[in-house]
Amino acid sequence: MDDHFTGETFEKLTLGIVKYLHKQDGICSIKLDDRRPTQRAVIVAWEQKYSCMLPNDIKNFYLTTDGMLLTWRFKPKPELKDSDTTSTIGVGNMEINRLENMTKVAGVMNNMNTTGPSILDLESDEEEENAVKPHFDMRSRIFDIDSCKGYGKVCLVYKNTKPGIPAQSENTEIWFLDRSLQWHYLAPSFTVYFRLMIMHLGLPQWQYAFTDMGLPPQARQWFNLYAPKRLDIDELRLSGQSKEDDVVISENPLDIGKVFRGKSDKKKMPMTNNAAGKKKAPGSGGLIGRTGGFITGKQGSILSQNAPKNTK
Repeated sequence: MDDHFTGETFEKLTLGIVKYLHKQDGICSIKLDDRRPTQRAVIVAWEQKYSCMLPNDIKNFYLTTDGMLLTWRFKPKPELKDSDTTSTIGVGNMEINRLENMTKVAGVMNNMNTTGPSILDLESDEEEENAVKPHFDMRSRIFDIDSCKGYGKVCLVYKNTKPGIPAQSENTEIWFLDRSLQWHYLAPSFTVYFRLMIMHLGLPQWQYAFTDMGLPPQARQWFNLYAPKRLDIDELRLSGQSKEDDVVISENPLDIGKVFRGKSDKKKMPMTNNAAGKKKAPGSGGLIGRTGGFITGKQGSILSQNAPKNTK
């Protein structure tokens, strides 16, 4: 096993996003952290500590790299130097926590002796509206995979868990927890979430496109500048006007399950299929941007002019 990624592996892991960003006006200081793979023994120790079996796609991701951090900045004037952090603006942030930082957010025993308010008090308001949402008590085990710079948390959620019984990887989904402690569904698996993160270029607060409140005004400005197609898709989905057939999905020749290390699991993770019985992530097909770049469309393709045609 290599100690570090090669440049080619970095490019595959990020689905060509770095090259795409380099071609966009105003984007500078694109940095992708070089991280060592996580040792298998460390992954086993994490699973034993929290009594949770990691899904194969997450496990293979960490066997490839201990988390991920890709950032980029905006240069308002062409004459500014890329290294001038005082005049450029930090915009893009694509982050997956290191395994040691993927800590438990919820899944705690209710202390019947306490008289003060607690996070468990939210359960009674939420449960009748939508019983499928994650719970803050022992019915779910929830882990932070991205702290989103303080505006929320992207969480790996184990559902239907019971005290004393290991949580199984088949019962996992990816959810967004906003600052008002409301849950919003993002994706049925880590692989689908990873693609969504890449599609949205790591733009500020992009996860709010999957909430009923939508993107904040400032975030919308960045989307209008760098991801107008993705903004249209997200807004149609939010308004309930989008249909499956409205978005043409070009097949990506790269299966990122094969980029993540893990011999026995590669054939189990086709990117175009969802886990049985799970919801499909809204707007998970296609990529975003402008025509001819990192996008799909009627005539578009992903990463390559020779991408196979859509068979759906």
